[in-house]
Amino acid sequence: MILNELASKTTNSFKMNNIKVDLNIKEMNNYNEYELTNIDINKSINNNLTSKIGLNVDKYIDINIDINDRKDISKIIYDFNDTDTLYDKFNININNDINELIIIYKGSNALHYGVFNINIKDNINANITFINLLKDSTNLIAIESYVNDNAKLNINYFDLYGNTRINNYYSEVGNNSISNFNNIYIGINNDLMDNNYYIKNIGLSSESNMNIEGVLNDKSEKHLKGTIDFVSGAKKSIGHEKENCILLSDNAISKSLPILLCGEEDVIGTHGVSTGKIDENKVFYLMSRGFSKTDAIKLLIETNFNKVINNVTDEETIKLIRDNINI
Repeated sequence: MILNELASKTTNSFKMNNIKVDLNIKEMNNYNEYELTNIDINKSINNNLTSKIGLNVDKYIDINIDINDRKDISKIIYDFNDTDTLYDKFNININNDINELIIIYKGSNALHYGVFNINIKDNINANITFINLLKDSTNLIAIESYVNDNAKLNINYFDLYGNTRINNYYSEVGNNSISNFNNIYIGINNDLMDNNYYIKNIGLSSESNMNIEGVLNDKSEKHLKGTIDFVSGAKKSIGHEKENCILLSDNAISKSLPILLCGEEDVIGTHGVSTGKIDENKVFYLMSRGFSKTDAIKLLIETNFNKVINNVTDEETIKLIRDNINI
């Protein structure tokens, strides 16, 4: 399969325009109930699921969520049984402020394809956290967000486990609005990750930010394609993209392709990628203070990760994330 294609293709020599991957796409089998906290959902079975990842499947669970009252912490958790296959699509309309909506997938030996369409009404602030805890699994996540005028959206995506992971994020940002995409990824063993993130500034004085922290160990491989696009009408807009990747193994592979597209004047756009090994002097210093080498490395990595973790407001969820930083 050829998936996760770049909207604006670059030279073939980078080998980043898409990903070619073998996937054993099975029919969706019996599924568990979602564990819900402080939120209601309406679900049904529907046909023909697709997304910007480019994968089409037939039968899937279609879920509608309308947030009309102010929310503090809301949670949606799905716990897979071994060998489960789940395809789900969330249509989330946010009409009032939410402190945090948390969506967690956990389990092992599963196949999951999740699509999330998020619409943020004018003048609304929303904070949404996704956590992937699917071990030894194939997980595909596609998130689309539409941030209307004078609104702000924080998306926090913690991609912590999985043999094969394909992630796509797309956002359109309206007048005087902000779209922040905060991401942590961890690769171990032979994990393969392909991430295609695209934020389009379409409104006047709009702002977009990508803040990405990652670590790769063993023979894991990560591809990151990050695009910030200033289209006509986005005067006085700002866009920043930054990735920091730590390599804990000489055999790990990190490929990054930051892209800035500009079709408007009077905008500010920046991008930067930092990839390298952990600072051995800092490791030695912590070891001299009584830390083991493993604990010293984990502490330094968590220090970088705090930039993203600090966007999470729920203490129980923060502990869950820290407990699953597996390097």
